[in-house]
Amino acid sequence: MVARVWSLMRFLIKGSVAGGAVYLVYDQELLGPSDKSQAALQKARTK
Repeated sequence: MVARVWSLMRFLIKGSVAGGAVYLVYDQELLGPSDKSQAALQKARTK
């Protein structure tokens, strides 16, 4: 029973990390038209 709960927790944590990464990429506009992506990348490099 404990192993099954631990497995579920690992799955949820990994899913949360992946979801957060996707959110961050969309929030920073890195996935989109190339001109916006280039501008966002330049903005990130200057920080």
